[in-house]
Amino acid sequence: MQDTVDGDDDGNTVPTPDAVPTQDQIDIVAHAQKKALTTKRLDFEKRYINSRKEAMPEMDQIKLNKDAILKFDATVPHDSTGTTNALGVRYSEALVNQELPSEYNLMCADIYFPEAHPHTVVAQFMFSNDATKNLKKLSDERWIETKIVKWAPAGHQKPNKWAPVDNENTKGKLIPMPLSSFSHRIAIMRDDSYYELGHISEAMKEELMEPEFKQFCQEKDEQLLKVVNAEFRNLVAFQFARQNFNKFKISGTHDMREHSNNDINSNLLEACDWTGWEITTNEEYPHKTRRGVSKETLEIIIKGVARKKVIAEKIALLATGLKLQVTPSVTTLPLFSNGKRKKEAVEESMTAPDPDHKKGGPGRKAGKFQKRSVPAAPRSTRNTASNARKASVDLTKSQPNSAESNSIDPQLAAKLNDLNASINAQKFQSPPPSQDTNSQAGGAPNLSSPPPSSQGSSHFTSVSRDSFCQMSDTITTMGDTMKDVKDDILFLRKNASCHEAMLGLQHKVEVLTMENGALAKELTALESTNKATQDERDNWKTMCNNMLATIADMTKPESSNKKKKG
Repeated sequence: MQDTVDGDDDGNTVPTPDAVPTQDQIDIVAHAQKKALTTKRLDFEKRYINSRKEAMPEMDQIKLNKDAILKFDATVPHDSTGTTNALGVRYSEALVNQELPSEYNLMCADIYFPEAHPHTVVAQFMFSNDATKNLKKLSDERWIETKIVKWAPAGHQKPNKWAPVDNENTKGKLIPMPLSSFSHRIAIMRDDSYYELGHISEAMKEELMEPEFKQFCQEKDEQLLKVVNAEFRNLVAFQFARQNFNKFKISGTHDMREHSNNDINSNLLEACDWTGWEITTNEEYPHKTRRGVSKETLEIIIKGVARKKVIAEKIALLATGLKLQVTPSVTTLPLFSNGKRKKEAVEESMTAPDPDHKKGGPGRKAGKFQKRSVPAAPRSTRNTASNARKASVDLTKSQPNSAESNSIDPQLAAKLNDLNASINAQKFQSPPPSQDTNSQAGGAPNLSSPPPSSQGSSHFTSVSRDSFCQMSDTITTMGDTMKDVKDDILFLRKNASCHEAMLGLQHKVEVLTMENGALAKELTALESTNKATQDERDNWKTMCNNMLATIADMTKPESSNKKKKG
């Protein structure tokens, strides 16, 4: 007999402490506990967002200073679209109020809610401040580089979980949104001192004082940080920092939040190096797929790098008030010289000759290729297009009789005619050909067939071996004789050319001899003419002297007579 039971609020009976519970009663209790936990979880998930929202600070209170500078943007990345990037400065965080502690700053991984789309949730990565078009100052508008995230169930009746919202256009990139477009935010992963500040409402303080809810918020904040850290490892904008500064690899959120606490000189040096690498990378990007660039293209790249270096230093001056030196990275593109790749420097051991290599062995010989002159073979009457189409040759026809063959051997045609006659006689004396599917009458000889016999399968196979060998020897002898004649012809041609040159020189000597004789005659004529001219000149001189003497004699008496009269 079972002990008495008491009723619960739902009307179900539960056993007294002294009674032994049944299996149904155990299931009822477990279901009630599970229901209570589910209800608490759903309440925590709802309160996690709604009760932690706080209004955005006033825009005039939010400031960006040089302590949080990440890099300077002197170029628009090649993979940017629309207004996703512009010339300006990138910051790790934003200061809200100098009097408040640093935990109140807008930090990486904080959650924001746009005023136009209150149900959209974005996570902060970094801040940006663009420069004006004429690079006179930095813009008053600040931007937040964000990633869209969602706080939603991971599956049917499963707890809520943080997850990124990406597509093909936003994968590996950040989405810039104006800071003034957000109405509320949630400070992620803050200490208890943050919620004791005056800006926190009393209702929020009471909710966060609950230990279970506080632990729930901490666990979900840590899960959000893991999502943000995973995104840092895939962002293209942080590639240089991951490779050279050993940052943003494991915990990008921690590196961003601690960046402003580092030495400012170290931060500025890293920012200049980061900027210089981006300038060179973006100038080289259109030519990365090529095997090399020309000298003219390389000069254009260098000019573009120098121009953007000036822009970066000007932006750095606007952001920090300091004249910083931005040094672009060295270009890595290979240079083509006259359309060919310039040889890269290799180890001497790779280019040194192999000592075990034998001279004159197989392989390509050293030096330039020389084209060999091959004399054209004389055309034969048997090598015709009609014979090629028929695939047969009429052996009864005699060999061609030409001047070249006569010069080799005047009796060559007669010898070949006798040879053909003997071959034809042996062919007609042979027994009739047997039926063979592998040969045709009058067809071309089958070189793969067995030696000729009395029972051959074609006209050609009826020829005796001696006749065939005789014909082959004759043709070989003719070829050797022809070669000797060609060599003699070449020798004669060389001698003839030398003889012609000698005759030309002799002719030139004769012409020069004739010209010398004509010149000698002209010289003799000139000498005689000169002598006659000199004689004529002497005669004129003598005549003039005589005339002067005569005139002097004629004037003397007149002068004496005048003196007497006076």
